[in-house]
Amino acid sequence: MNVRRKQELLKLEAEHLENARFLNRADVVIMTESDEDERFWRAVFNHAVPNLKIMFNYAVQSSDKSAYGKTMCMKYIDCTTSHFVLAVDSDFDRFYNSSFPEKEYVFHTVTYSWENHYCWVPALDDWYNGLTDRMSFSFNRFLTSLSNTIHPYLVKLLAAKKNNIKGWTLDGMCSKILSIQPNRKEYLENDGERLIAEISKSLRIWESGLPGIDVVSQTILIQEAELLGMNYNNTYLYMQGHCIYDLTCRVGAALSGFTADEFEQKVMQYNLSFERYSEISALTSSIRTLYT
Repeated sequence: MNVRRKQELLKLEAEHLENARFLNRADVVIMTESDEDERFWRAVFNHAVPNLKIMFNYAVQSSDKSAYGKTMCMKYIDCTTSHFVLAVDSDFDRFYNSSFPEKEYVFHTVTYSWENHYCWVPALDDWYNGLTDRMSFSFNRFLTSLSNTIHPYLVKLLAAKKNNIKGWTLDGMCSKILSIQPNRKEYLENDGERLIAEISKSLRIWESGLPGIDVVSQTILIQEAELLGMNYNNTYLYMQGHCIYDLTCRVGAALSGFTADEFEQKVMQYNLSFERYSEISALTSSIRTLYT
C-alpha cells in the first residue's frame, strides 16, 4: 500500500473515531496509548477545561502486550482536530528526538510519563504526616536524594543514545534501581539513606561494564536537560515513570504496612496535585489554551 493511500485510510479511521463523540454526547475524543492512561488524562482534562465533555479511545488495551500504544497513537498525528486529539507520554523524545511534534491537539507529558506525576513529593508527605505511629521519613528528601543519585547515570544513558553508543539501556538502569527491595527498616531510616546507598552501589556496578561516555557529551546533555526542566533535584520526574512509580509504591508500602497494590490503590491513585509545579502546569495550560 502506497503512503498516500495509507494516509487516506488513517484519516477515514480518525473521522470515524471523531464522529463517535456524537453517540456519547461528547465534545472531543481523546486517544491515549492504552486504557491504563485514561485515569490520568481524564483528571488533567477535567481540571483544565471542566465543562468540556470528553470520551476516550485507546490505541491498545493494556492486556495486548504485542502492541505499542504510543506508536499506534502517533500514526494519527496528521489527523487531529479540536474534536479528535492525541494524549501520549513524552518518554525521552524531548531529549534526543528533535522531530518530536509540538503540534496542536497532540498533548504530551512534560515528564517521562503520566506515572511520574503521581510521585510528586509534597502530596506524599502530606499523606504520610497524617499517619499515626509512623517512623520519621520524608518522601521529599528521599526522592530528591534519589534524583541526585540517578542524575549522572541518566545523563550518560541519554548521551549514549544521542551518540549511538551501544550497551546503555533504560531497562538495564531500571532493573538496577528496582533490584534493591526496601523491606528492611534500616533501609528506610534517615529518609532512605541506606536504600539510596544500595541503589548507588548497584548502578556503579552496572556502569562498570558499559562503554565510557566522554565528558563533553555529558556536559552538553546536562545543559540541554536543564533547558527542558530536568536538574539534579527533580530527575525522578524525568526518569522512566514505571520505575520511579514502582519504587515509590514499594517504599510507601513498607512505611505504611500496606501491600504495594494497596498503597497504589489507597494513596498513589489520589496523588495528583495540579498547579503546584511546572511540569503539570505546563500540561494543563497547553490544554486550556486551545479549549478556552
